[in-house]
Amino acid sequence: LYTGRPVEAGFAASRAVARSPGLASAQALLGSLLLEAGSLDDALAHLEAAYAIDPLTEAQWDLARAHAYAGDYASATVRIRESPNAPYYSATLLARFQMWQGQTFDDEPPAVPDGLPPVLERFSTAFMRIARTRQFDDTMRSIDHVEAPRLRCALAQMLAEAAMFANEPALALDLVGTSVASGLQDTLWMRRCPPLRPLHGVPRFAELASVVEERAEAVLASIRVGLEDAAR
Repeated sequence: LYTGRPVEAGFAASRAVARSPGLASAQALLGSLLLEAGSLDDALAHLEAAYAIDPLTEAQWDLARAHAYAGDYASATVRIRESPNAPYYSATLLARFQMWQGQTFDDEPPAVPDGLPPVLERFSTAFMRIARTRQFDDTMRSIDHVEAPRLRCALAQMLAEAAMFANEPALALDLVGTSVASGLQDTLWMRRCPPLRPLHGVPRFAELASVVEERAEAVLASIRVGLEDAAR
C-alpha cells in the first residue's frame, strides 16, 4: 500500500483476513482499503473487528473518519478521544472534523511531539493555525517537495479541505489535483468530504473524481478476487 500498489494490497489483505480473521492488522488494512474504495458498510465491519481485537490498532483513526463520512461526528469524536496515544494527531483530527462542520477549532493544541519529522511538524503547525483562524498558510501552497507519494497524497487532501475552509477554492482544486496525481484512490473522500461539496459541479473536479473512481473500482475488484482465492 505504501509503495503505491493498492490493488495488490487489496488482494493480499482480503486473503489475510479470510485465512486469519483474528489478525487485527489485516482487518484494519482491509477496512482502510474498503473505506477509501467507497464501501462504507463493509469498511466499518472490518474496522470494528480490528478495534475489537486490539483497541490500540490504527483502525481507530479510520473508524473515526468512517463515522464522520456517515455524518456521525459524535461517534467520530468518541473514537478519537478514546485513544491514549498520539495526542497531537488526535487534536489534528478533531480540528479536521471541526472544519468539516464549518467550525473553527478553539481548543489549545498539545505541544508538537519530539521526533516528529520536520515536514510533518511544519504541516501540522500550519494546519492547526488554519483551523483556528481560517487564514491559509502561504508556506503550504505547494507540497511538491514531499517525496513519498502516499504522504504527499494525504497531506494534499487535508490542505485541500483547509483551503476550502479558508475560502480559496481554486487552490483547493489544485491540491485535489496534486493528491490525485500522487495516487489518490479515496473515492469516498471525493464523494462525501463536506468542504469539497462546492467543487462537485466544477468540470475539472468531475474529471479528477472519475480517475479516482476507476482506481477504487480496481481495488474493490482485487479484494473480491482475493476472497475468492482464499476460499478455494
